[in-house]
Amino acid sequence: MRPRVAVTRPEPQASDTATRLAALGYGVLKAPLLVPAARGGPGTARGVGALAITSRTAAMMLAAHPDFHAIPVYAVGEATAAEARRAGFTRVTSAAGDVESLLPLLADAPEPVIHPCGEDHRGDLVERLRAAGKTAERRVLYAMAPAARLPETPVDAVLLYSPRTATLYAQRMPEAWRSAVSVALSPAVAAPVAALPHVVAARPDEDALLAALGSALGRHVGA
Repeated sequence: MRPRVAVTRPEPQASDTATRLAALGYGVLKAPLLVPAARGGPGTARGVGALAITSRTAAMMLAAHPDFHAIPVYAVGEATAAEARRAGFTRVTSAAGDVESLLPLLADAPEPVIHPCGEDHRGDLVERLRAAGKTAERRVLYAMAPAARLPETPVDAVLLYSPRTATLYAQRMPEAWRSAVSVALSPAVAAPVAALPHVVAARPDEDALLAALGSALGRHVGA
């Protein structure tokens, strides 16, 4: 019987990890601990020059707002750009994966530049654009809220990606998961589940996380 692994990260990332796990021969249970909850909508598209999108979730949330889809999008990286295209955007430019590579692309972007994001966004993109003389605005689209509950389906391992989700897991763990090994992305992520069976990835990336999972379950997983 294939070991079953719970993926606790939110969509759309959960589906990416589920695909990787299935290819490695695991059974997968998608069980996001956090889900995006809309916060008032994106406002009007009228007059917006460009969108600077730094998260796949922001792109996903804009799928339901087709009046934005003709606006040029400048995405932080290719994964976010692909999510924007799936959401319906037709004019998408991708940076190299970080804000430092995104800022030069925005230098000639039509204004105002709108940064759609979540409540817990990190960084100072809008402030840096304004300092460079661009008209820029942040619009909060969503917040990451705790999921209502986790399924009671038994699992052999649980992948944990952040201290917040690890804390939620420790608080909401189903009885059927109590013997599962927690596989944490970093020592900070492992801290809330220190009293449970757990392992920590050698590096804070998903390749190392899956290697730690394979070691914990006695399976070979290439990193």
